[in-house]
Amino acid sequence: VTCLQFRTSEMKYEECALLALFVAACPKLTELDLRDNHCGDEALRPFIDIGECTTLLRLEMWGNELAEADNLGPFLAGFGSLTDLSLSRNSLGTGVVGVLAAMDSGDLANLTHLDLEDNKIGVAGITLLSERLCKCPHLASLQLSHNELGDRGLATLAEVLSGASALTHLALAHSSTRKDGAEFLGLVLPACTALRSLDFSWNSDDVDRGPVFVQFFQGLAWCTALTRLDLGHNDFGRNLEDAEALGGYLSGLDNLRDLSLQGIFNNSTEAFGETATHLHEACRGLRFCTSLASLDLSFNCQIQLDSIFGMLGWLAQIPSLVHLDLNSTLGMRKFTDDTGAALAATLAGSFITGGFALLERLDLTDANLTLEGKASARATLQSAGMLQNVLVLGLGA
Repeated sequence: VTCLQFRTSEMKYEECALLALFVAACPKLTELDLRDNHCGDEALRPFIDIGECTTLLRLEMWGNELAEADNLGPFLAGFGSLTDLSLSRNSLGTGVVGVLAAMDSGDLANLTHLDLEDNKIGVAGITLLSERLCKCPHLASLQLSHNELGDRGLATLAEVLSGASALTHLALAHSSTRKDGAEFLGLVLPACTALRSLDFSWNSDDVDRGPVFVQFFQGLAWCTALTRLDLGHNDFGRNLEDAEALGGYLSGLDNLRDLSLQGIFNNSTEAFGETATHLHEACRGLRFCTSLASLDLSFNCQIQLDSIFGMLGWLAQIPSLVHLDLNSTLGMRKFTDDTGAALAATLAGSFITGGFALLERLDLTDANLTLEGKASARATLQSAGMLQNVLVLGLGA
């Protein structure tokens, strides 16, 4: 047996004791998945008693209500060859010290993937963790989303990221940070030359109208290995300087293939006209992202028709675009059949002249058209030959 998986089995102490004996009898075991069992800290003790399992490379402990460092540290010490460790959604809090103890003793020296998502480790936890990242020199993937890091925590992490030369994937979504945290991260990103994937979504809403992310975007421009970037729900649209920086600095990321800007332009009444302009300016720069294959602009502001056409004109120039998501954006809930006809004519015109040449999927869900309006728009796209290559969602069959 090389892989054991017991997901959502509601195992308690007795079952874990039997499983520990079975694990001890599997000399070739490399993967153990105990995800979502809510087994609690006591269920770790049988594994501590069996001694070391040096063959195990991947351990999945998502959602097991682990919070006591006294058990977690010795438990991890028994798996000294681990390369992939997931402890997400355990509400570890101060229990993260158990992970740190295993780092200190060298038991996690081979780690390449560490997932601590949704553990509420806070500023104190990330400070201690940051001090020990150097003990995992091969760490390539670090998941720290939903941990209430705040500006201070993110600044502390940023100080050591420049030394994490192997890091390729970093997730910091829902970190409760604002301007300062983003700026600190922007300062060290130029040193993260291996970074290929960054999730910084849901980190700045209801902020001041002053520029927040310019420094952050400047740092991103140096991450030329980036292929995937999630900046969703950060409300960049409150400031034109941020929006221009978004398009301008990202335009130089020649390897970027997957970009999510979902919900980044506030659609509140007071920002209605401004964010229309800001979204337009951001798209102006994105047309230079020559490798971009997937762009998510869903759930953005409701904007005027002329801005829609201008924005689509820029997007049509992205040569490698395959998937474009405009679901619940572009004011679609306020569309009329005439608006839909004009939009279809614009898309068809762009396609005929060479735009959207590689497009395979276009999401226009929430386009508030009548059945007749959808049929008319579909017919326009069909006559241009667009529907032969493109799956268009939101216009009926």
